[in-house]
Amino acid sequence: MTSPVRTARAETPISDLVMWMSTAGLHHLPVVATDEKLIGIVSQTDLVAQMLAGAVDGAEAPRPALAAGVPA
Repeated sequence: MTSPVRTARAETPISDLVMWMSTAGLHHLPVVATDEKLIGIVSQTDLVAQMLAGAVDGAEAPRPALAAGVPA
């Protein structure tokens, strides 16, 4: 576990989460409300799924064959 605990807010951009998790070597990140109460946990898998869905600003939308795991 990392100390102090690194947390995110629900409104934190996905691109920031990717940067934080990759530079710190984190696999999961707690998501807290403004009162610091836990409201969820985001995982690397969650971020990859969102990137594949094109949710990251500037991200290319995946080709359907690639998104399905079939080589183009």
